[in-house]
Amino acid sequence: MQLQSVANILSSSIARQQSEDKMREQASLLDISTDAIVVYSLDQMMPVMDGKVAV
Repeated sequence: MQLQSVANILSSSIARQQSEDKMREQASLLDISTDAIVVYSLDQMMPVMDGKVAV
């Protein structure tokens, strides 16, 4: 049982690290983009342009 718990913890840690790596990669792509990028939340209450909240 302990071995399974350790395996689950390691698996979760690896998955979290991969997710963080993917987010860093995507953020770096946004940083180097020269195009306008506009992102809205699902309720469209907080528009974001190129990583900054649009006013």
